[in-house]
Amino acid sequence: MALAPAIVDLSREQTSMRKSKISLPVLPLLFFFFIGFFFGDAFGQFKPHIAILNLEGREISENEAATLSDHLRGQLVNLSTFIVLDRGKMEDILREQGFQQSGCTLTECAVRVGRVLNVQKIVAGSIGKIGKTYAINISMIDVESSRIERSFNRNDQGEIDGLLEILKDIAQEMAGKKSHKLAIYSAPKGAEVLVNNKVIGKTPLSRNVPTGSSFKIRVKYPGYKDWEKNLTMTRDEDLNVEMVAKAKSSSRKWLWVAGGVGAAAIGATAYILTSTDDGGGNKTESLPQFQWPPAGK
Repeated sequence: MALAPAIVDLSREQTSMRKSKISLPVLPLLFFFFIGFFFGDAFGQFKPHIAILNLEGREISENEAATLSDHLRGQLVNLSTFIVLDRGKMEDILREQGFQQSGCTLTECAVRVGRVLNVQKIVAGSIGKIGKTYAINISMIDVESSRIERSFNRNDQGEIDGLLEILKDIAQEMAGKKSHKLAIYSAPKGAEVLVNNKVIGKTPLSRNVPTGSSFKIRVKYPGYKDWEKNLTMTRDEDLNVEMVAKAKSSSRKWLWVAGGVGAAAIGATAYILTSTDDGGGNKTESLPQFQWPPAGK
């Protein structure tokens, strides 16, 4: 009978060992989970909180200015360098405090808004149009010191949707993402610039391009041959494009022959055709006859 308790104790010990074997591999996973949870959240706290005020539109519609502002805001969210305050939340806070963000482009006004929103950085600025040129002026301001940390000024003579790409470049600069400046000039100016077959604007223009980007540039202007270049951005690039006019000659020439030795008499039909060689030296074509002199002459 004394053997029974011993067997029970042994069974309990084996069960305990099985539980230990099952739980031991789980412990490191739980450890890393909690470390990732708490430290991941802590690292996120080091990202500056930033608010982007709606850019003031000058000679562009309010809807266009709001759309461009949202685009800049979205680009900064995607770059994950800042904790970007949601536009809806920002508007709710400002409404409760009786602030109007529209027209708030001065540093003093932007700083007051930044303190109400409890952010470290605030972005304010304007997009205007003078003649055919769009002018972008944006500042990133440190709320605590009331100091303008960065200023971004761009001019563009393309369509308004080309400003989307410029605002993307500005967002990358704000986020400190490494990039290089690409400037393209042409003679004559006003040539259309395509990158990987997508129109990005007209010369002269400049863009900030992420380091290591590879692409094909094509510059087009009516009456001139296309200029092309494959480029990988490893430094700032200034491209000065001298457009070459297209030749005004045809590969096929008609020579009208009349009079002189061996010429056909007036009213006879004749023609001489010269054409470019196809490389084999024996290219010929048959063309319809015509009356000499031509009808109506």
